[in-house]
Amino acid sequence: MSYKEEKSKNFSAYCRDGKMTFVKKWIDNPNVDINWNFHSPLRNAVRFKHVDIINLLLDNPKLETNYGVGRTRELKGEWNHIKMVFNPFTEAVKLAYNGDYEMLDLLVKSGKFEIKRVEYLNMLVEMENEKLTEYFLLLDGFQDYMLSRDSSYSALLLPQEVKDIF
Repeated sequence: MSYKEEKSKNFSAYCRDGKMTFVKKWIDNPNVDINWNFHSPLRNAVRFKHVDIINLLLDNPKLETNYGVGRTRELKGEWNHIKMVFNPFTEAVKLAYNGDYEMLDLLVKSGKFEIKRVEYLNMLVEMENEKLTEYFLLLDGFQDYMLSRDSSYSALLLPQEVKDIF
Protein backbone atom coordinates (compact mmCIF):
# COMPACT_ATOMS: atom_id res chain seq x y z
CA MET A 1 0.00 0.00 0.00
CA SER A 2 1.37 3.39 -0.97
CA TYR A 3 1.85 6.24 1.51
CA LYS A 4 -1.15 8.08 0.02
CA GLU A 5 -3.34 4.99 0.26
CA GLU A 6 -2.29 4.42 3.86
CA LYS A 7 -3.13 8.01 4.80
CA SER A 8 -6.46 7.80 2.97
CA LYS A 9 -7.26 4.51 4.75
CA ASN A 10 -6.50 6.13 8.11
CA PHE A 11 -8.66 9.11 7.20
CA SER A 12 -11.54 6.78 6.33
CA ALA A 13 -11.15 5.08 9.73
CA TYR A 14 -11.26 8.48 11.47
CA CYS A 15 -14.54 9.19 9.66
CA ARG A 16 -15.90 5.79 10.69
CA ASP A 17 -14.87 6.27 14.33
CA GLY A 18 -16.14 9.85 14.59
CA LYS A 19 -12.70 11.32 15.35
CA MET A 20 -13.48 14.88 14.30
CA THR A 21 -10.13 16.28 15.49
CA PHE A 22 -8.23 13.94 13.15
CA VAL A 23 -10.70 14.43 10.28
CA LYS A 24 -10.20 18.20 10.50
CA LYS A 25 -6.43 17.77 10.68
CA TRP A 26 -6.18 15.51 7.62
CA ILE A 27 -9.05 16.56 5.34
CA ASP A 28 -6.98 19.10 3.37
CA ASN A 29 -3.75 17.10 3.35
CA PRO A 30 -2.65 16.48 -0.27
CA ASN A 31 -1.81 12.87 0.65
CA VAL A 32 -5.41 12.13 1.63
CA ASP A 33 -8.01 11.23 -0.96
CA ILE A 34 -11.38 11.96 0.66
CA ASN A 35 -13.01 9.90 -2.13
CA TRP A 36 -10.74 6.90 -1.47
CA ASN A 37 -11.89 3.29 -1.75
CA PHE A 38 -15.34 3.78 -3.23
CA HIS A 39 -15.95 6.88 -1.08
CA SER A 40 -15.45 5.05 2.19
CA PRO A 41 -14.78 8.21 4.27
CA LEU A 42 -18.26 9.65 3.61
CA ARG A 43 -19.87 6.20 3.47
CA ASN A 44 -18.41 5.45 6.91
CA ALA A 45 -19.54 8.77 8.35
CA VAL A 46 -23.07 8.15 7.03
CA ARG A 47 -23.17 4.53 8.18
CA PHE A 48 -22.19 5.52 11.72
CA LYS A 49 -24.25 8.74 11.69
CA HIS A 50 -21.44 11.23 12.38
CA VAL A 51 -23.37 14.34 11.29
CA ASP A 52 -20.55 16.79 12.01
CA ILE A 53 -18.10 14.80 9.87
CA ILE A 54 -20.68 14.40 7.10
CA ASN A 55 -21.19 18.17 6.99
CA LEU A 56 -17.44 18.78 6.94
CA LEU A 57 -17.00 16.35 4.04
CA LEU A 58 -20.00 17.76 2.15
CA ASP A 59 -18.51 21.26 2.42
CA ASN A 60 -15.14 20.14 1.03
CA PRO A 61 -14.63 21.01 -2.65
CA LYS A 62 -12.62 17.78 -3.19
CA LEU A 63 -15.69 15.64 -2.49
CA GLU A 64 -17.00 13.87 -5.59
CA THR A 65 -20.65 12.85 -5.60
CA ASN A 66 -21.24 12.10 -9.27
CA TYR A 67 -20.70 8.38 -8.81
CA GLY A 68 -19.91 6.28 -11.84
CA VAL A 69 -18.68 9.22 -13.93
CA GLY A 70 -15.03 9.89 -14.71
CA ARG A 71 -12.62 8.76 -12.02
CA THR A 72 -15.39 8.26 -9.50
CA ARG A 73 -15.83 4.53 -9.11
CA GLU A 74 -18.83 2.44 -8.19
CA LEU A 75 -19.01 -0.51 -5.83
CA LYS A 76 -21.81 -2.89 -6.76
CA GLY A 77 -23.19 -5.59 -4.53
CA GLU A 78 -26.12 -6.81 -2.51
CA TRP A 79 -27.57 -5.81 0.81
CA ASN A 80 -30.48 -7.67 2.34
CA HIS A 81 -30.87 -9.50 -1.04
CA ILE A 82 -31.27 -6.13 -2.77
CA LYS A 83 -28.90 -5.28 -5.64
CA MET A 84 -27.43 -1.83 -5.31
CA VAL A 85 -24.48 0.42 -5.95
CA PHE A 86 -22.81 1.23 -2.65
CA ASN A 87 -22.05 4.88 -2.06
CA PRO A 88 -22.81 7.36 0.73
CA PHE A 89 -26.30 7.99 -0.64
CA THR A 90 -27.25 4.31 -0.72
CA GLU A 91 -25.85 3.94 2.81
CA ALA A 92 -28.36 6.60 3.85
CA VAL A 93 -31.10 4.78 1.94
CA LYS A 94 -30.25 1.57 3.83
CA LEU A 95 -30.70 3.44 7.12
CA ALA A 96 -34.00 4.89 5.88
CA TYR A 97 -35.15 1.41 4.88
CA ASN A 98 -34.95 0.60 8.59
CA GLY A 99 -36.83 3.77 9.55
CA ASP A 100 -33.97 6.23 10.18
CA TYR A 101 -34.29 9.10 7.67
CA GLU A 102 -31.88 11.57 9.29
CA MET A 103 -28.86 10.77 7.09
CA LEU A 104 -30.94 10.61 3.91
CA ASP A 105 -32.49 14.00 4.73
CA LEU A 106 -29.03 15.43 5.30
CA LEU A 107 -27.68 14.20 1.96
CA VAL A 108 -30.80 15.20 -0.01
CA LYS A 109 -30.80 18.69 1.51
CA SER A 110 -27.11 19.14 0.65
CA GLY A 111 -28.09 19.16 -3.03
CA LYS A 112 -24.85 17.34 -3.89
CA PHE A 113 -26.42 14.03 -4.87
CA GLU A 114 -28.18 13.23 -8.12
CA ILE A 115 -31.28 11.47 -6.86
CA LYS A 116 -32.67 10.93 -10.35
CA ARG A 117 -30.79 7.74 -11.21
CA VAL A 118 -32.11 4.52 -12.70
CA GLU A 119 -30.31 2.41 -10.10
CA TYR A 120 -32.26 4.20 -7.37
CA LEU A 121 -35.51 3.34 -9.14
CA ASN A 122 -34.38 -0.29 -9.43
CA MET A 123 -33.39 -0.32 -5.78
CA LEU A 124 -36.77 1.08 -4.69
CA VAL A 125 -38.56 -1.59 -6.72
CA GLU A 126 -36.48 -4.32 -5.05
CA MET A 127 -36.88 -2.86 -1.56
CA GLU A 128 -40.68 -2.88 -1.72
CA ASN A 129 -40.77 -0.38 1.14
CA GLU A 130 -43.84 1.80 0.78
CA LYS A 131 -42.67 4.52 3.19
CA LEU A 132 -39.25 4.85 1.51
CA THR A 133 -40.82 4.92 -1.95
CA GLU A 134 -43.18 7.63 -0.75
CA TYR A 135 -40.18 9.62 0.55
CA PHE A 136 -38.59 9.56 -2.91
CA LEU A 137 -41.85 10.36 -4.68
CA LEU A 138 -42.14 13.53 -2.60
CA LEU A 139 -38.67 14.73 -3.66
CA ASP A 140 -38.80 17.54 -6.17
CA GLY A 141 -38.99 16.17 -9.71
CA PHE A 142 -38.49 12.52 -8.78
CA GLN A 143 -42.01 11.44 -9.72
CA ASP A 144 -41.74 13.14 -13.13
CA TYR A 145 -38.36 11.46 -13.64
CA MET A 146 -39.82 8.08 -12.73
CA LEU A 147 -42.74 8.54 -15.15
CA SER A 148 -40.35 9.57 -17.95
CA ARG A 149 -38.22 6.45 -17.61
CA ASP A 150 -40.45 3.45 -18.11
CA SER A 151 -44.08 2.65 -17.48
CA SER A 152 -43.02 -0.39 -15.43
CA TYR A 153 -41.59 1.94 -12.77
CA SER A 154 -44.85 3.83 -12.42
CA ALA A 155 -46.77 0.55 -12.30
CA LEU A 156 -44.51 -0.76 -9.53
CA LEU A 157 -43.82 2.37 -7.49
CA LEU A 158 -46.84 4.63 -7.66
CA PRO A 159 -49.49 4.26 -4.96
CA GLN A 160 -52.82 2.77 -6.08
CA GLU A 161 -54.69 6.07 -5.75
CA VAL A 162 -52.28 7.71 -8.23
CA LYS A 163 -52.54 4.73 -10.61
CA ASP A 164 -56.33 5.10 -10.50
CA ILE A 165 -56.02 8.69 -11.77
CA PHE A 166 -53.96 7.58 -14.76
